[in-house]
Amino acid sequence: MANFTVAPVIEVASGRPYNVLLGSDPNLDFGTATNRPSLAPPGTPIIPGLTAASPFVKGVIFADPNVCLDSNNKPFGPFPFVPSPPFGCFGNLGRNPFNRPGFFTIDLRVSRRIPINERWSLDLIADGFNMLNRFNTGDVNPLCNPISGSCNAGQPTAALDPRQFQFAVKVYF
Repeated sequence: MANFTVAPVIEVASGRPYNVLLGSDPNLDFGTATNRPSLAPPGTPIIPGLTAASPFVKGVIFADPNVCLDSNNKPFGPFPFVPSPPFGCFGNLGRNPFNRPGFFTIDLRVSRRIPINERWSLDLIADGFNMLNRFNTGDVNPLCNPISGSCNAGQPTAALDPRQFQFAVKVYF
């Protein structure tokens, strides 16, 4: 087993945080990147047009945006279970409250150096990436709009690479 090299790389990471967004502009700031729903209190029933739940975010009920600001920038409300809250309101859900699934992969390199003469040698290399062929989520759907009843927040939308192999030959002289 002379001149063999085995080099494993094990990578483990927790999931990265993500926002849940409405996909519309009820707070009237001309963009959808800051429009988040409200969190409904525990035990709130699903009421179409007012609350929604995502099958990918367990134990959380999302509600229409229900916090409004007066002319002095002081919050007033909330308006629980009011159909279509007034324009200019925003949700009470904080930024990046949920995490994507974690990441785990094992990569492996096996190589062998074959001496040809004093000056020349040859390296045979085999690399394997994601050796367990584990599904690693690349991204998730951030959209949940209780008003429209569409809520797929947390649904995987992209996957990272499956198991891959590569082979190489190096010549040293």
